[in-house]
Amino acid sequence: MTVREIKLKRENRNLHKENEILTEEITFYKERYEVLTEENTFYKERYETLTAENIHLWIENQTLKYGAELKGKKSEKKVTIKPNTSGKKKKRGRKKGSKGTSRRIPDHVDEVVDMILFFCPDCGEPLGESFETTKRYIEEIIPSKPHVTQVNTHRYYCTCCKKPVSAQSEDALPKCRLGLNVTFLAAYMKYELHLPLEKIRKNLELCFGLKTTATTIYRHIKLLSEHYKEEYDKIREYIRESEALNVDETGWRIKGINHWLWAFTRKDAAFFKIDRRRSGDVPIGVLGKDFKGVITADFYSAYNRLLCRQQKCWVHLVRAVKKFAHHNEETKKFYKALKRLMKDMALFIETNPPQKKIAKAKKRYQRRLNRIMNKPYTDPDCIRIAKRIKKHKDSLLTFLDVPSVEYHNNAAERIIRAFVVMRKISAGNDSRQGADTHEIMMTVIVTHILRGENFLKEGANLIRQHIGRGIAIKRR
Repeated sequence: MTVREIKLKRENRNLHKENEILTEEITFYKERYEVLTEENTFYKERYETLTAENIHLWIENQTLKYGAELKGKKSEKKVTIKPNTSGKKKKRGRKKGSKGTSRRIPDHVDEVVDMILFFCPDCGEPLGESFETTKRYIEEIIPSKPHVTQVNTHRYYCTCCKKPVSAQSEDALPKCRLGLNVTFLAAYMKYELHLPLEKIRKNLELCFGLKTTATTIYRHIKLLSEHYKEEYDKIREYIRESEALNVDETGWRIKGINHWLWAFTRKDAAFFKIDRRRSGDVPIGVLGKDFKGVITADFYSAYNRLLCRQQKCWVHLVRAVKKFAHHNEETKKFYKALKRLMKDMALFIETNPPQKKIAKAKKRYQRRLNRIMNKPYTDPDCIRIAKRIKKHKDSLLTFLDVPSVEYHNNAAERIIRAFVVMRKISAGNDSRQGADTHEIMMTVIVTHILRGENFLKEGANLIRQHIGRGIAIKRR
């Protein structure tokens, strides 16, 4: 054998031994893997069992704790049963003499239907003449379909103006295919019922069979707001002449950018303004520097720039104290004193007392307010609110002098609540143009509602007057 063959045999023998060793190791690790797999399965089952036992013990522990708390509460409470000296059970319902409430009988009847029986519905026996007739009223909505009108517009040439002229239909806005009734209904759904444009489209199609698009609806509402621009300016002038006015603001967005929606309300009108600023420039710009009425608002510093008399909201003041009333005994007494003072003044002013009594009561309430704000408080929250009262002490009792002013700002809070709901649905407006439409339509609609007017009817009549002045329409 050659040297080369000897070397190859030796290498082959070594490789064979290494192969045997590796085979033994693989067999060992396979057996080890099987053992570990069995142990893993065992511990998994054990873990699930212990988890179930732990949950069971936790539930049992919570149940025992809850039962101990209930026993402690029951032992603390003293149940006192008042004896029934009259010997009669208390009757349910309202007291005698109180007015009942029920649905009113309709003021008109469109159709009369007689319900007649010839045979008994139970046994089938023939029946004679009726011995009594009872009345029942059913109010129903008759399903309707779109009413389509073809308008033939005749054009004429005016020799004086040197141009062609034509009549304008008063049943729809210029260059619009939807009538005024549809436009006003869509505006009412949008700004009073807070429905998105797509849902308005679905409602019109489902209830009235009118097929249109959300873009068309928005275009009609935008054109409607342009016709209401003059009315919007009139309401602002009417607001400026108010003796008492409630003002509030809330957040708003235009194309994702933060803005502020301002509300100026009185008993029979409301005015809204969407502005990027939250400073005193906005109410000054709306009301003017020479506003002579009384403004009721919260304690926001922007209102301090107004030169007119003000009434700060007592509800906001008491609510701010209520947040920390439970901290200690001092804060509890502070909260109770302010709340009692507010309730006493509210009950007094509700009796409509004469002016002499009001003047005496104001001095009395002023002394009570001075005692509250001048006490040597140690709690930082009490000190902070006492400073606020001292700063606005001249604006806390204005409602006692002016009968039309209220001690709270609830009127503006209720009005602006509708915008908070709308903001959650629509997240504001997509453009400045949409914001202008929004503030105009909300001003007009809310003013109609405050005056007890039907926006759908009164508004349509007003727009017909705008677009139909001096126009003779011949129907056929």
